[in-house]
This record gives sequence, structure tokens and C-alpha cells, in this order.
Amino acid sequence: MRIWGYIVLVLGIIYLILFMMANSTGAHIKALPFLITLFLIYSGVMLIKSGKGILQTRTSANADTKFVSAFTEQIPMSRDVAKVIEQQCAKNYKIIKYLGVGSLIFFLLFGAIIGILDKNLQESIALTIVFGILGIFTALMTVGAFWLINRVPLKKDLSGTNYLRTKGPIELTPFMGGAILRLADRAFLINGKFAIPELIKINEGTVDYSCHAHVILAAWDRNGEMIFCAPGYNTDSIKPGTSHQK
Repeated sequence: MRIWGYIVLVLGIIYLILFMMANSTGAHIKALPFLITLFLIYSGVMLIKSGKGILQTRTSANADTKFVSAFTEQIPMSRDVAKVIEQQCAKNYKIIKYLGVGSLIFFLLFGAIIGILDKNLQESIALTIVFGILGIFTALMTVGAFWLINRVPLKKDLSGTNYLRTKGPIELTPFMGGAILRLADRAFLINGKFAIPELIKINEGTVDYSCHAHVILAAWDRNGEMIFCAPGYNTDSIKPGTSHQK
């Protein structure tokens, strides 16, 4: 999740520099674009700060690492589980492609409209170019970030031999269309919107998820009642409380 924080932070700083450069050429950009860049910078900082598990932030730097890591165990990966992870990521990839194309069209139209409304020809051209560059850059960043944060980790998940189960406190915070999931000893952005409505209702329980792409496979509340299960994920032989490879 911290990687996402650094990406959003850098994106906000780049936008801020481009807007300032546009203003220096005579284009009078209103306050809204600057507010958006400040929001991106703030979001990046928040992601970086929230990149630790709930109990990791409560313990000191000299705390017993075995105590913290005891909340997460490894479960052997099967072909069926790998297939579920791959299917969930495939759905997210379609959404990302739509977001990339949508952001490109939005910035191009926004720049064209502002350019048409500006009576100064030089400013009009400058605004159109700036927002065109922003649209292309945003689309490339969206697809590129998804590839680095999702497709690459997905390959690691599919080639790996285990996935994870964490038991303990749960904290879920909606964030930019998705959510930040903080567990006992780790924190990450949920891959897609799957399980968000269910996880936001509990503050303690058990969560199964992939090691790298962080696809949520199943979740139980503190009483062991299942609240979410990804389509195709069979939990009959791996219910919480059974013994698995550590």
C-alpha cells in the first residue's frame, strides 16, 4: 500500500508543477485544479502513513516480531484457489482499462472546453496542451500503476505455493473508490470492491487473501460466521481453527 501512496504523492506533485508552469505562461487556471492536486498529495501521505497493521502501530519498534507475525498463517495454494484469484483480478483489469480511457477523455474535453471559453488564443492553446498532457499522463499512470501493483503481484501469487489467513482486529476505511484494509500485522489496499460491504461491518475476525495481489477470498466474523466468500472458493476443508502450514 505504501507504493500506492508514493505513486499518488508523486502524481500530485507533478500535477502541481504542471499547473504552475501553465500559469507562468499566462494561462489563468482556477483554484479547483490546485485543490485536486493538494488532495492527491494529502491522499498519498495518508496511504504512506497507513501502511502498517493495527497492532504494528500500537507496539514499539523493539516489540517482539514473533508476537506480531503470529496473527498470520500460510495456507497451501491449490489450483482451484489460484483460479479464483486469477478470475477476480481479471474483473479488476477491465475496470482499470475503463478508468484509463475515461480519464484521458475527461482531461481532453476539460482542456478543450476551458480553451474555447478563454478569449486569449495563446492561453487557450496552452490550456489545451496542458490538459491533454495531463490526460495522457493520467491514463498511462493508471494502467502502469495497475500493472505494477496488480498484474506483477498476480503472477507471484499464481506461481507461489501459499496464500494467507490473518486473524484479529479488522479496520476498513473507504478510500478513492476502494478501501484500505488494516489487519493485525499488515495493511493493504483491497484488490477491487469485493468484500468491502461485508468487512466494513466488523472490527474483528478472520480474512483469507492472496499474498501479493491481496485478493480477498473469504472472511469470517469473531464468532466464526462466514460473511464473505469469493465465487468458486471452497472453504469446507480450510475453516478457521484448522491446522495449516506456518
